[in-house]
Amino acid sequence: MEWADVIFAGSLDSSSVVQVPGSNLTLYHFGKIRYVKGSGSKKEFVLAQGSGETGEKGAVAEDAPRFQVGRRYVVYAHRGQRTDSTRYYPPYACGANLFGIWAETPSGPAVVHIGNGVPVLALGERYLLILQDQSWEAAHPPSGYQVFEPPPRRSIEQEIRTADSTYAADRGRQDPPGGVRFFGLWPHQDPGNRVAEGPFIDWLARVCKHVAAADTKKSR
Repeated sequence: MEWADVIFAGSLDSSSVVQVPGSNLTLYHFGKIRYVKGSGSKKEFVLAQGSGETGEKGAVAEDAPRFQVGRRYVVYAHRGQRTDSTRYYPPYACGANLFGIWAETPSGPAVVHIGNGVPVLALGERYLLILQDQSWEAAHPPSGYQVFEPPPRRSIEQEIRTADSTYAADRGRQDPPGGVRFFGLWPHQDPGNRVAEGPFIDWLARVCKHVAAADTKKSR
């Protein structure tokens, strides 16, 4: 988070591919911008991604974030270097640094998902409670040596208390200075809670302030 020059929420209106010396760039045009970190136009933000597809001249890198026109995202981005310093790029392998906001059903509200598409269930001080992307049975296949009993389904209040306790006990040992931890529930434990854009943006802004304050203290 501390390395990001800009963090924003925006709706992806369109994308296009342009050729630059030595490669292609996909330009993503976001509208309805809401900044969490950094500043700029609230009408449009253009995000560039290397190796955009133009026939067979390029391909999107496997670990690059995948965007879908028409969806809303919360994106971390860094400024380009040297002659390319006017453009902003998302990081590679950024499943944890890209959040999508969409409805899970045609008539449902838009809620926050992390990069691999699983929903955010609750917000902690410096952690997110999310839903796992595979079932307990898939992660713990039957074994002739040991039987794995699935954890019970509990209320969201109970799960938050457990996550709070685990985070408090482990934060000094496991958390990087600007880190956000993830705690996951299995699909059969889904309490049905989801997080909307407003509370998520407010939470992320608080985390950014905490990171900035920690960086300032560290540099003294």
